[in-house]
Amino acid sequence: MSIRTIKPNEFEKVGILVKEAFLEENPQADEDQLIARLRDEITYEEDFEVVYEQNKAVVGHGMLSDIVIGDETGFLALAPLAVKKSERNQGYGADLIKTLEERAIENGYRAISILGDPAYYNRFGYVPAEKYHVTTTLDVPDDYYLIKELVPNGLKDVSGEVRYLDSFGLN
Repeated sequence: MSIRTIKPNEFEKVGILVKEAFLEENPQADEDQLIARLRDEITYEEDFEVVYEQNKAVVGHGMLSDIVIGDETGFLALAPLAVKKSERNQGYGADLIKTLEERAIENGYRAISILGDPAYYNRFGYVPAEKYHVTTTLDVPDDYYLIKELVPNGLKDVSGEVRYLDSFGLN
């Protein structure tokens, strides 16, 4: 088993994995298309797109992309994070998150934002973004809009609304 940067010849099969991972939860989800759009962004960093490989098969995927908080840069969004349904509850998602956080720190990023289930992400240190006066225009419960400082005081003197890349279609 290993976590590594995605290879271009894996884009299609990762798209299928991601689509299937979100399908049951949300039949309208287009995370597979989101990934393709994010790869076309000028700020796309291949090191921020990783796969979890087990027995020569890709069973998980995670991706980070730049966001702006207020007028400040140096922040990322984790979206999407997906693990093949049959491979869940084995720590693969946790390993993907840890790897992406390490890569973000190595590249000087200060925090990562996530829209997700607090019951899952709280265990990794993600807290409601409102704690740091970081807001979103998304219509989601406050406890599902999460953020984590990657470095001490990574969100000091930072506040405001998160702006995503155009690929998200949220701004």
